[in-house]
Amino acid sequence: MLRDYAALGARFTPRGALVSLGEETLRFAPGAAELPEGPIAPLTAIAEHLQAHPELQVLLSGHTDASGDASGNLVLSQARAEAVAAALVALGIESARMTVEGVGSSEPLVEEIDAASRATNRRVEVYFTLPGVGEDRDPA
Repeated sequence: MLRDYAALGARFTPRGALVSLGEETLRFAPGAAELPEGPIAPLTAIAEHLQAHPELQVLLSGHTDASGDASGNLVLSQARAEAVAAALVALGIESARMTVEGVGSSEPLVEEIDAASRATNRRVEVYFTLPGVGEDRDPA
């Protein structure tokens, strides 16, 4: 599985193995949440990884830049994460294996000083997790 993560360009975080899909990959139009027509190679690779490892769950976390109002960014980030989830379902991944969240612009990767830095913050993060890992457990 580690070799598969390396091929995906994943890095390990406390939330799970992370693959970050930036706007250059997902190609969302400004202010929109529709993926372009046709295959998106990283999504296909993620679906193949999930098919090869049916024990994995996935968290899709949508992020925007700080342009616009906070509530609109929250809605947009959620819609973009949902679009990625729908694409994975179309590639054969069960929706029950996915959790989707939108966080708007609340978790920037970089300070936004220009168009390039704003673009860096627009992404959908894909976290691969095992069920129960990182969850609070009742000791009883």
